[in-house]
Amino acid sequence: MENRDPSSTATELRQRAEQAALRQHDPDEFSANQADLPGLLHELRVQKIELQMQNTELYKSREETTSALRHFAELYDFSPVGYLTLDSDGVVQRSNVAAEVILEASSSELNGLHLKSFVWPEQLPVFRSFIDDAAQADPVQTQSASCDVDLVNKDGLVRTVHMNGHRIGKHSECCVTMTDTSDLMRAEEDLKLSEMRWQFAMESRGDAMWDWDVEKDELYLTDAAKELFGLPETGSKRPIADLMARVPDDDRIEAQGKIDDIIFGKSTEWISECRLSRPLEESCWVTTYGRVMTRTTNGSPKRIVNISHDATGRRLREAETGRQRELVAHQGRLVLLGEMASALAHEINQPLTAISGFAASCARLVAKIPEPLELTRAIEEQAIRAGEIAWRMRAFARRQRHGRVPLSIDELIVGVTKWIYMDSEYLNVTIDTTGVSSTLLEVDGDRVELEQVLVNLVRNGIEAGLPNVKIQRIAIAGQPGVQAGEIEITVTDWGRGLPNDTDFDAFKPFTSSKELGLGLGLTICFSIIEGHGGHLWATPNPEGGTVFHFTLPESGERNSG
Repeated sequence: MENRDPSSTATELRQRAEQAALRQHDPDEFSANQADLPGLLHELRVQKIELQMQNTELYKSREETTSALRHFAELYDFSPVGYLTLDSDGVVQRSNVAAEVILEASSSELNGLHLKSFVWPEQLPVFRSFIDDAAQADPVQTQSASCDVDLVNKDGLVRTVHMNGHRIGKHSECCVTMTDTSDLMRAEEDLKLSEMRWQFAMESRGDAMWDWDVEKDELYLTDAAKELFGLPETGSKRPIADLMARVPDDDRIEAQGKIDDIIFGKSTEWISECRLSRPLEESCWVTTYGRVMTRTTNGSPKRIVNISHDATGRRLREAETGRQRELVAHQGRLVLLGEMASALAHEINQPLTAISGFAASCARLVAKIPEPLELTRAIEEQAIRAGEIAWRMRAFARRQRHGRVPLSIDELIVGVTKWIYMDSEYLNVTIDTTGVSSTLLEVDGDRVELEQVLVNLVRNGIEAGLPNVKIQRIAIAGQPGVQAGEIEITVTDWGRGLPNDTDFDAFKPFTSSKELGLGLGLTICFSIIEGHGGHLWATPNPEGGTVFHFTLPESGERNSG
């Protein structure tokens, strides 16, 4: 708008007023009394000044209005949001630069053009409904209409646009704003695709992902996480307490401590491996790695993303590796023991031979005195037997087999009982052999080895009752076995019994229930019986204590007869 000088404007108004006064001239107006002229002149001067002041205010208001219009036009034209002025039919009346960029058309091309010509055909009903609603929306009542449509420009490029519209005053025109959301929509689609790929990558390798919103205390779990933790399929969001309830108390304390370190800012990541109890399924081991992804304005964790996977297989493999390593170590000790036994048998055999010789000499000297003669012969027998045991131990360590002969089980048990009485008479031991059947067939075996088995089993039973039992009782029984062609022998004690631990194996090398036991006696017995084609096992005594059972095949000569 053109700026004009106030004085020239006043002159123009004066001329226009004089012309109007001549046209409205009335001769009677000058018939007034000459005495009133001074007052009239004063009144005219006041009105003149008043009119000048009003003219100045009007000029100022016009300048402000012009400036506001210019500022509004600049805001309208250069706003980052597209603006269109449409009539009631949706025809473009005015557009700004942003709208022209979105539609890729100039203002001259847009003016008079119906906006629906840019709308994707399938979305025309949505657009028409939007125009009708916008024409009725009153901005004074903060009413507006909105919609999302795809617009196609003259080059065929499709843009997704969000529109808002309302009526302009009381006119039938409406103002429409347009925001290009194409990039935002693509970014959202790319983000969703990226999350889907990431989730697929995690779940394809067996990992379970769970996202914890700390502020809301809500967990979002993938299907793999629900399956791993044994949580129901109903709902994907649940509090952290539901997850921690699956962790046993012992492991929960450690896991909760690491989570608290994150909550209180002591760390930004956590790694935990704990057991997990699942309904209707076996417990498993789970390894979890978590990291703080976002924080609140005060620095507290807001979102923690976690990856978990089933570590049960690895734990089982580690346990099996440990057992194999322990077994190898035991085998090494057995090899060392064999070497020591071989050397020991060699060294002990010489003094035992000397003892046997001395005992034979004493027997000749006291041949006519019965009691010393019996004791001397007993010394000789034990020395010879000790030598045989030493050599058998050496052969056992070297895995050598000796010839086996038919043996009477009844005689074998009687001989062992006699030796036990000589060694343990002061312990008030009672050995009951009434359960040995006199009709048992012979077995093929090595006398010294089988005697050693019986001696070890009986001594174990005696030691199992010490020091709690004053009068020891051991029962030895022999009967035909369950399987045809075998004999079963049992040695029963009423001692403390074997441990109830399911992992305890009494026949495993270096395993002993005695405080100072080496854990080799029963292992040697087991190997001897297995070497004779039999089997050795233990069962609890219903009256307290243990029953050792072993079977031996009957003599081949008797069977064939």
